[in-house]
Order: sequence, then C-alpha cells, then structure tokens
Amino acid sequence: MPVPLAPYPSPTVPFTPPQNGGQSQLVCSGCRNLLLYPLGATSVCCAICSVVTTVPAPGNEQKPSS
Repeated sequence: MPVPLAPYPSPTVPFTPPQNGGQSQLVCSGCRNLLLYPLGATSVCCAICSVVTTVPAPGNEQKPSS
C-alpha cells in the first residue's frame, strides 16, 4: 500500500532580495570562479566548491589586473 507524501514545509520567513537589486561580484578563494552576491553580504558560499569567501569591506575591493 503506497504511503502518501507529506508536502514540503513552507519557509517561516521568505527570502526577499534587496529592493534596489544591487549586486556585486568577487572571485571564489577556492576554485577561482566568479561569484555574484547581494550588496550587504559579509561572505559568500561557492555553489561549485562550497568554500566560503569573505566579502571585502566597501572601498577595499581589488581591481582586476589587465
């Protein structure tokens, strides 16, 4: 006899991205892939290698070398 599946629980607080849609980017410290993150984040977890990269403070970003 099949067992009915339970529905996924609804999240208690829905995720709401910043209203201005502001995003920035940095390079993953593990695999060197480009990571996009919302402004105001303090760290970003890479979806590829799972390494957590700390977001530099505003004004401390490194310019890409050409």
